Amino acid sequence: MENIDLTGIVPNNKYDESFELSNLPELNLRLEQIMKTSEDFVVPTAGMMTPDGKRIGFNHPETHAWVEYDMSPNFKNQMADKLKIPSRYWDRMEQANYYPLLKDNINTWLMDKGIATEEGKEARYNMVRTVAGEARGLLSNRYAVMDSYDLALETMKTVMEINSTRPRDERIMFVKADLTEESMYVKALDYGKPHEIKGEIHHAGMVIKNNEYGKGTLSVALMMWRQVCANGMIREASLKEFHIGKPLKAGVYTQKTRSLLGRAWLSEVHDEIIGSMSNNIGIDEWVKELNDAAKTDIDPAKAIKKMTNEHIFSELEANSIIAAMMADQTAAPNTVYHLANGITAMAKETNTERRIELETFAGNTPQMIAMVA
Repeated sequence: MENIDLTGIVPNNKYDESFELSNLPELNLRLEQIMKTSEDFVVPTAGMMTPDGKRIGFNHPETHAWVEYDMSPNFKNQMADKLKIPSRYWDRMEQANYYPLLKDNINTWLMDKGIATEEGKEARYNMVRTVAGEARGLLSNRYAVMDSYDLALETMKTVMEINSTRPRDERIMFVKADLTEESMYVKALDYGKPHEIKGEIHHAGMVIKNNEYGKGTLSVALMMWRQVCANGMIREASLKEFHIGKPLKAGVYTQKTRSLLGRAWLSEVHDEIIGSMSNNIGIDEWVKELNDAAKTDIDPAKAIKKMTNEHIFSELEANSIIAAMMADQTAAPNTVYHLANGITAMAKETNTERRIELETFAGNTPQMIAMVA
């Protein structure tokens, strides 16, 4: 299939990192570096303050010394949401360099949110997640942390357990891993049992996702990889764990403590991978859905226009999907399956978070049939 240059649909940012099969050991090193430079603080909400509208500060729970951290984009968004400061207003203050005004807004509302308003109630606490001198997440003190390093190791151990019983050419292979400001995604393909969809070879796989900073879940989802063009679709997650736990008291929470809290989740991830990759749970049903999509005719232009009007795609994305579909005449032309592959072809040139979102949308062909067929 012809490659389409879709650069610029969604720009990458400084947090996005990708690791291919050949440099997966570097992923472990990077995750270990993040883990070792991470500190989690549970502090009184009213005790936080920005000195300049650019950094967030509070008294260290153990040393009681004043500490300050740069605010990441995700942290700013969570702060704005918590304090009910409209994001456009926040952005406008930054763009106009009205940092004294932004400072006053933040500090006033932090104090208001942090003080107990009813007799007998305790003051509020929040978790501040930091990495290498930067505040990455502003979370509830009930937020249950799972380090991506621990999750990646458990995933690799489980895959090694499965592969130990298989011939070399039928093993599960890690193909890609992505890190963003908020999340980790690890993709692996199972070469043990090819699947046929509309006469083409596909390989099932899995996507392991973790969000460490409050913008999603820990999840395991099936993936379907089309061999002819390396398009990948993702099914709705079969395992989702929300990062909710018991309230944590004020203090500093280390990697050792986080690992202890996450052990039960790692056991569930292990069982889910075994169930999907060894026992084929959910895969045959999905293959049938995709074959049904390859038999469902549509008018691509009308279907894409409808989805664009419903704000599923931008105009630029819609045009790029049409171009990708025109270049690919092997995927059951003018069907829902053809449209799904056009979406995943376009998705490969967007940033990581948007690509995963689009690949997951494309993997839900029954929903697409209901929308446009």
